[in-house]
Amino acid sequence: AKALLQKANRQVESGNARAKPDASLYTAVLNACAFTKGSRDNRETALAIAQEVEAELHANQSLCWDSIFANTLFQVYGYLIRDESERSRLSSGLFERCCEKGLVSRQLLSTLRKFAPSVYSGLGNTKKGEVHFGNLPAEWSRNTKRTRK
Repeated sequence: AKALLQKANRQVESGNARAKPDASLYTAVLNACAFTKGSRDNRETALAIAQEVEAELHANQSLCWDSIFANTLFQVYGYLIRDESERSRLSSGLFERCCEKGLVSRQLLSTLRKFAPSVYSGLGNTKKGEVHFGNLPAEWSRNTKRTRK
């Protein structure tokens, strides 16, 4: 997946504007990283690639993150970062960016709950620590298909 992204970027650099990668290609690379199996070295390489992709998409002003990209990035953190405090730290920062960008969806909350429970529980708006999507600020999901229930 990374090779395909690199090829598309080389095509753009050589003047083929139609080859410009979109957010879905970046998400596909993240997805491949998230589900990398094998040795510790393989997983560390996958994490490094995912972090490069995140930085590249963040730096590219003409591409916008979407909730699918963010959700996949949470999966990368969840599957590839074994240290819970590091995973929580990165997930907390990512969640803040998602709130700022209006990308918090039900699916994203579900993924956050699975992979960063300490971040998720900090959002609790009931006595049991559960998060009710409809009680979250609408601004957090302004760029998603938000349905209140």
